Amino acid sequence: MYASLEYLKEFGTPQTIDDLDNHRLISFGDRIDHPYNVANWFLRLRCKTGEIRKPFLEINSFYGMLKLAEEGVGIITVVNNNPGIKKLGLIRVLPKIDGPIVETFYNYSKSLEKSKRVRVFCDFLRGVFTDETRQGT
Repeated sequence: MYASLEYLKEFGTPQTIDDLDNHRLISFGDRIDHPYNVANWFLRLRCKTGEIRKPFLEINSFYGMLKLAEEGVGIITVVNNNPGIKKLGLIRVLPKIDGPIVETFYNYSKSLEKSKRVRVFCDFLRGVFTDETRQGT
């Protein structure tokens, strides 16, 4: 979960999961199909079965979520290695709370397994999806 410094100054920094009930949560719109339907995990966090926090705003664009967070509109969820986090100066909220792990796969034809392009692409993906928090940065 991430927010801008401006948002945290104006609305305070959540100290517990229950504090999220009193914050502006920006969610990924549930009204469309998306490959990571766990994107709104923070809306269900520590809620009773069948209950959900009402988001302040729903949007169907992760880029849009980043921009709204940058502008101080609310708290978003985004993967820890998203380059927009550092670029936009977003601050991790409740850093001891981790969201779900989303596995990522890529497929290619058996005939391409020795292809230099496939190996380079694999190395690129590993670099993009490396969890920086595990590296101590």
